[in-house]
Amino acid sequence: MKFSSALVMDTAEQLQGPGEAGAYWMRGVKSLRVKEPVMGSAYPISVLPTTDPYSDTRRQTWFDILDHCPHGSVPVIVVRGTLTGAVLGDVVAARLRYLQIPGAIVDGVVRDLDAIASLGFSVWAKEVSMVGANPGRFVATAETSVTSDGTLISRGDLIIADTDGVVVVPQTLEQAMLELGRYLGEAEELSQHQVESGAPLVTAYPSKADLVKSWRQVHPPGS
Repeated sequence: MKFSSALVMDTAEQLQGPGEAGAYWMRGVKSLRVKEPVMGSAYPISVLPTTDPYSDTRRQTWFDILDHCPHGSVPVIVVRGTLTGAVLGDVVAARLRYLQIPGAIVDGVVRDLDAIASLGFSVWAKEVSMVGANPGRFVATAETSVTSDGTLISRGDLIIADTDGVVVVPQTLEQAMLELGRYLGEAEELSQHQVESGAPLVTAYPSKADLVKSWRQVHPPGS
């Protein structure tokens, strides 16, 4: 079965509580061109604007970071400070696609959406602009972790992104979330089938809390 961002958020609420679950959602980052949902390992990158003169070294550093994104990872680019131009466009997307990277998450601005879509590359971002950011005028760093509006993203965390948004699953919770998420997802698929066959919601759609109680009978804490 496929894991959606909505299913992961439901699972996080059951494992951590509604207040804690919000820590896994990247707020304000929207699906812009989604060829396919993305599920992969986070590769955090920070971008910091600078008022210093243009630097070829900074430009080279940015390109080196992108060129060395691990195959199959999900770059999570977080812009710190104010940068109105796009940090990702069609040429960068083409390079990442060649590296077998299915999509990128940008807490910032992107552009060239139609060209990106033609590449079969998926992108999530906060804003779109035709203006590009000059990589010689910002400092890019491949990070161990970054923070986006209070959400911590560490290298190796599981990213699940689709048309509903982006969710981050910490490595320490990944196994439990996937196990419970699979159980909740299968139950939801059953409810969907029953409702489509005419069953009323009150009998066909049990609460997540009741489902988790049943799951914990088979998977007690610490097992």
